Amino acid sequence: MKTYFVILIMYFSSLFAFGKCISKDYELLSNSDTISLESKLFFNGYTYPYNSLVEDYPSKSEFVIIGESDTFKLELVSTQKGFNQLQSIFEMPHDISEGEFKIGVIPKDKNIQMALGCIDLKSKNSCKIVGQITILTKTNNCDVLLSEGSGIITYQNTVSQLYGCGNKVYSEYHFAGFDTEKLMFEIELTQKSDTTVKMKAFVLASEDGVLRVGHGMCYGEFEIPLNTKFDIVLRPYYPKCGEYLDEYKSELFIAAHY
Repeated sequence: MKTYFVILIMYFSSLFAFGKCISKDYELLSNSDTISLESKLFFNGYTYPYNSLVEDYPSKSEFVIIGESDTFKLELVSTQKGFNQLQSIFEMPHDISEGEFKIGVIPKDKNIQMALGCIDLKSKNSCKIVGQITILTKTNNCDVLLSEGSGIITYQNTVSQLYGCGNKVYSEYHFAGFDTEKLMFEIELTQKSDTTVKMKAFVLASEDGVLRVGHGMCYGEFEIPLNTKFDIVLRPYYPKCGEYLDEYKSELFIAAHY
C-alpha cells in the first residue's frame, strides 16, 4: 500500500512539473502591450528533445483574443523552426476593433489541456491566458517612429564565453538610433552551400541594443550550426505600426575554433 501511494505521488508530481514547464514556456513575443490592427501576433513555444507536444501545439489548439463580450479566433499564418523553439505567427482578426484584450489558448487535445493546467476540461471555453494586449489603429505617431526611428545596424564582434546554457559562441549586431523598446527584428538566414536551407523568425533585441546570433545559445535566442556560411538579413519591425524599416544584409560564419 505504501509503495502504491509513493507511485501516485510521483505520477501527479510529474504532471505538475510538466504542466508548469509547458505553460510557462509558450508565450506571446512582445516588448510592448500595444499592437497595431495592421500587425501580426507572434508566439514562441520552446521545444524539448524528449517531448514533441509543443511542436504540434498550434494545430491542436485554438488561439483566441478575448474581449469583454466577444471572442475572436486567430488565424495561423505560418510557423517557423530552427532556432531553439517553434514560432507561430497569426493574423489579427479582420472584425476586431480597438480595445484591451486578453490572449488565450483553447486546447483541443486532452494531453495539452493537462499540460497547460486548464481547470475545467469539459468546458469549451476553458483556456490558458498567455498574454494581454491593447490594440490600436495606426496613428500619426507611427509616421514619426518610421521617419525618425531608423537607425544603423552594425556587426560588432564574435564572442565566445561560458554563459548560462554552456559554451556560447555568437556574433553581435548593434543597433544605433533605434528605439529597441518598441522594436522587433525579423532574422532570415540562408545557407550559402544549399539555398533551400533557410531559417526565419522574429526576435526581440536585448535591452542593451544588441542582437546575438550563434551556437550553443539558450532557449529564445537564435541558434545556428558551426562552420556553416550564411547570408543574414535583419529587418527591423514595429508591431505598433505593422511596418518594416530598412533591412541590413551581411554574411555570417562562426568557426568551431572560437
